Amino acid sequence: MNAAGRFPGQSFASLRLASAALWLALASLPAAAQVMDANRGIYGQTGLTTHSTRSSSATTIGLVTPAQWHTDWWNGKLSSYGDVFLSDWRAPAIGGGTSSYRQIGVMPVLRYRPNDGGSAWFVDAGLGLSHLDRIYATPDRTFSTRLNFFESFRLGRTIGAQGRYELAVQLQHFSNAGIREPNPGETFIQLRFAARF
Repeated sequence: MNAAGRFPGQSFASLRLASAALWLALASLPAAAQVMDANRGIYGQTGLTTHSTRSSSATTIGLVTPAQWHTDWWNGKLSSYGDVFLSDWRAPAIGGGTSSYRQIGVMPVLRYRPNDGGSAWFVDAGLGLSHLDRIYATPDRTFSTRLNFFESFRLGRTIGAQGRYELAVQLQHFSNAGIREPNPGETFIQLRFAARF
């Protein structure tokens, strides 16, 4: 048991269980009647780092503003959109306790939908830039820069009769791409809910 009164890996195991339950629920939903990828939207997401002990967490709110670009690709539809967000990171502090970090980020994203773009399922991938309000430092890793790059990979499904909502699981990695050392990076696995207008 660690200082927080939890067994090592308990938080990460809970997130994995929640992710599995989400995907079982998604698989049983009827397909959306309409895809609303060309609409603006808002989202919230939350998740943990991939450490087995002393995980950091992130809670995010964001906006998506679709671009007008799309093309047919690999028996599906490839499109793009912009993603702007604000996050709050909670991490184990050096010397004990918890530290909080504020983050802003922006990212262009590519979305692929199979079945000529008519599938309820989608895959997103993006590369962006983020800025923390101070240097991220925990007992086992410390960034050297506040400005960092990040990559996101997301698997999701559109739900609802209007195709207005999205549920997804996301893997997101932050690092400074070797601009300055140390550069340990940080990876989050997150659950995301979005609504399109």
